[in-house]
Amino acid sequence: MKEFVIKRSVTFKIGFLYVILAFINIVIIVTLIAVNQADLITDNIMLNSDKEVNQYVKMIDSEGIKRVHEDFKLREYHWSQFSGKGEIIASGGIDEITPENKMDIKKLLLLNKSGKKRYLISLDLKALSIENYIAIYAGSEKSDVIYFTMPITRMTNSLKYMAQIIIIAIFLSIMVNLITAYVLYRLVVKPIYKISNATKIISTGDYNHSINVNSQDEFGLVAYGFNQMTGEIKSNIEDMNLQMDLLKEAKHRIEIMASTDELTQILNRRALFEKLDEGIALAHRYEQTLGLIMFDIDHFKAVNDTYGHHAGDVVLQMVSERLKKTIRKVDYMGRYGGEEFVMAFPKTDLESLFIVAEKIRRAIEELKCDTGDEILNVTISLGITEYSVLRQKHDNITPESFINFADSALYVAKDTGRNKVEMTNG
Repeated sequence: MKEFVIKRSVTFKIGFLYVILAFINIVIIVTLIAVNQADLITDNIMLNSDKEVNQYVKMIDSEGIKRVHEDFKLREYHWSQFSGKGEIIASGGIDEITPENKMDIKKLLLLNKSGKKRYLISLDLKALSIENYIAIYAGSEKSDVIYFTMPITRMTNSLKYMAQIIIIAIFLSIMVNLITAYVLYRLVVKPIYKISNATKIISTGDYNHSINVNSQDEFGLVAYGFNQMTGEIKSNIEDMNLQMDLLKEAKHRIEIMASTDELTQILNRRALFEKLDEGIALAHRYEQTLGLIMFDIDHFKAVNDTYGHHAGDVVLQMVSERLKKTIRKVDYMGRYGGEEFVMAFPKTDLESLFIVAEKIRRAIEELKCDTGDEILNVTISLGITEYSVLRQKHDNITPESFINFADSALYVAKDTGRNKVEMTNG
C-alpha cells in the first residue's frame, strides 16, 4: 500500500491565518491607545501637578511664602506673586500679567473665599506648559496669589511614560498571541499528530500504545474510541497469552506428576529409569564414573503389620526427606518399588561411594520416625556398584542391568545381617 504524504500541513494553514489575525489585533490595540493618548497624558500631568501644588500649599501654611520662593528658585520655575487686585508683588521670571491670568486669579479668589478650592491648575497646550495658581491666605477674597509654570519636562516625561505603556501593550499583545497560538497547537494540531502517529504505531503490531488526549471534545472522543479499540485487542492478546501460560503450567504440573512418586515426592520408577539412561550415556561418552546405591528398609513388612500402613507411609516419607537433605544437587534418587529406593551419584568412584553409603546408613539409623502414635527407629541395607567398574567386564549396561548389579549386592547385605553396606564390581 502506498504511503500517504502530507502536502498541505494543517499547522501551516492555522499558523498563517493566526499570524494575520494577530497582526490585525496589534494594529487595533495600538490605534486605540493612540486615540486615548491625549486624555491619558492630560490626566497624568494634571494628577502629578495637583500633588505638587498641594505640597506647596502645605509649605505655605507651615513654612511661609518665602520658603516657596526659595524652592521655585532651586527648581528654576518661572513665577510671580500677585496681590488680590492683580498687582505684581514679587517676581521670578514673570513680570507681566495677561488677561487670562487675571480671569484665573478672580476665579480662584472666589473659590478660595467660599472654601471650595485654594488652588487652580490649567494646561496650556499651545505653550506646552502647566499654569498653577495658589491663594496664599485661605478663605480670603483679597488674598495674594502666587502663579508659577512647570517646565515642559513634565509633559515630556508623561509622553515617555505613555510611549512605554504602548510598547508594553504591544509586547503583551504579542505574548498573548503567542500563548494563544501555543494553546491552539496543543488543542488542535498536537492531537491530530498524536492520532496520526498512533495509527502508524498500532499498524506495526504494538498494541500497548495509547493516545493521551486529555480533552473533552471531538479529539478526546476519537482518542477514547481508539484507545478502547486497542485496549480490546490488547486484552484479547493478553487473554491468549494467559491461556498459553496456564497450559504451560498445567503441562509442567502433569510432567511433575508423571515423574514424581506421590507419597515420597521423589522420582518414580519410570522417571528414575529415564534419568539413569541419561546418566549412563553421559558417563559412557565422557568416560566418567557413576555410582549407584540400592537400598530397602529392613523389616518394613513388620512395621506395616505392627503399626499399620499409615505408619509405614510415614517411615517412607521421613526416610526420603532425610536422604534428600544428604545428597548433592547433581545426585538423584527415586522409589524403585515398595520400600526399595535407588540413588545415583555422578562422578563418584566405588571407594567414595562406599563412604557416602555408610553416611546414609548412619543417618537413617539415627532417624526418629514420629508416626503420631509411636516413634520408630528403622535401619536400611544397601548394595552399591559403579558404572566404570562394571564396563570393564560387561558391555551394553542398561538402567535395568545397572540396578540389578546393585540389587545383588543389596541381597548380600540383607542375607549377612542387614543394616550394612555391600558392594559389587560385577
